[in-house]
Amino acid sequence: MSTGKRIAVAAALATVFVGVAAGLSWTGVVPGGRALRFLAWSPEQLGEWDRANHARARLADFAAAPVPADAVVFLGSTDVERFPLATAFPGATTANRGVAGDTLRDVLARLDASLAGGPAAGFVVYAGGDDLRAGRPVATTRDDLARVLDALRERAPGAPIAIVGLFGDAVDAPSVLEDVRTWEIAAKRLAVQRGVAFVSLIRDGLSDRVGRAEPGAGTPGGGLTDDAYARIADAIRRDGGPTGALLAAPR
Repeated sequence: MSTGKRIAVAAALATVFVGVAAGLSWTGVVPGGRALRFLAWSPEQLGEWDRANHARARLADFAAAPVPADAVVFLGSTDVERFPLATAFPGATTANRGVAGDTLRDVLARLDASLAGGPAAGFVVYAGGDDLRAGRPVATTRDDLARVLDALRERAPGAPIAIVGLFGDAVDAPSVLEDVRTWEIAAKRLAVQRGVAFVSLIRDGLSDRVGRAEPGAGTPGGGLTDDAYARIADAIRRDGGPTGALLAAPR
């Protein structure tokens, strides 16, 4: 075989090898899939892929550690997933079923997986911020919350529920803050209609009167500080009705 043919064969084999390696990386068989997507995808596509992978990992965690009997289950998105429940509610039995980036529709879609185990003693629903920041109308978000409440009642008829309100991030646009305030009213009315507790977070130490997070409530990365979580826990215990009572003292 001539030198030219050897070079051509080697180049063809290298192309095949690279193609196979890239395919294995892309499908997750070997590492490197995210790096390939970083080169090929937009930031929005990559973000959605990251969120989907994170959600799958969270669901695997839920399957490995089912809800303990008589636990208060926390449902929501990023702020719930990061909620230090054992520290915030010492002695209480809790289950963290937050998934970063989840909308209320995501919460509803994952509900069976989130509630595996139990039976739960009560629920805290702290979600809706990702819906509003994605531009979903307040009325639509309110209806999605109603569907979550109805689904919880169907699965656990006697378990009390507390809805936790929202407050805006320091970087949120005025339109988002307006939606947060409108959401506060809509969610509070829904709580009355459904006979569940409502916990407002538009209060001193957490947010100002327009619903924007106070400086000590948020971290540079967009999360909540330990102090903010402690204040939210106090608010849930105080205003969370029967669910708050379950979290107030060891049982």
